[in-house]
Amino acid sequence: MQWIGLPRPKSDPRNSAGRPAVVTTNFDTFFERSLMQSYSPEFATAESAAGQDIPAPGSSRFHGIVHLHGRLSDPQLGLSQTELVLTSAQYGEAYLRAGWARL
Repeated sequence: MQWIGLPRPKSDPRNSAGRPAVVTTNFDTFFERSLMQSYSPEFATAESAAGQDIPAPGSSRFHGIVHLHGRLSDPQLGLSQTELVLTSAQYGEAYLRAGWARL
């Protein structure tokens, strides 16, 4: 992503290597499908992280599409479904008890 003629926003989500990240609470794989159209299915799959596999914010692995509340499966991309955050109990587990969804 380039910010032509504008200073980079303070909220620009980049990792330590400067690679951008899209953080979403959506379960769908529309972002990955867009990457697939622009690059390849392999690239889209490699750039997707969800659920308890979310890398630490700011780390070199924190880039691509990050699904905080889980992801649905996408057979075309070979992405499996992860645990989904749907209820207040699951929210408490993800953010408070286990803490894997905290950024």
